[in-house]
Amino acid sequence: MKFLDFIETKKLWYLAHPYIKNPKYNFMDANVISADLIKRGYIVFSPVSMSHPIDAYSDEFPQEFWYKFDFVIANRCDGIILSGDWKSSTGCLLEKKFFENKGLPVLEYKTIVRESLNLPIDI
Repeated sequence: MKFLDFIETKKLWYLAHPYIKNPKYNFMDANVISADLIKRGYIVFSPVSMSHPIDAYSDEFPQEFWYKFDFVIANRCDGIILSGDWKSSTGCLLEKKFFENKGLPVLEYKTIVRESLNLPIDI
């Protein structure tokens, strides 16, 4: 398969992962999950992985800035993968709703892993 054919057939997935309650842990967790998804063949954009180092370097960007920034990229993605404790994250819930409103796929990371291991989805 030619390179351009490859990139044109791949979907870009937005990785929604909590951040604010525990930034250092969530940064590491989002990176581990992103790496696992990439190994599984997903093309993933992880806003936590990208913005955490920038935010740590500069205090010029308030939380509202990152929400707007992330939604510009989310608008270009083909679907969302929810990870970590996303159900208790205001940001993840907003991102999920955004993709649902666009009629785009919404997946959960734990479901991707369970299906790959042939485990029941509801455990």
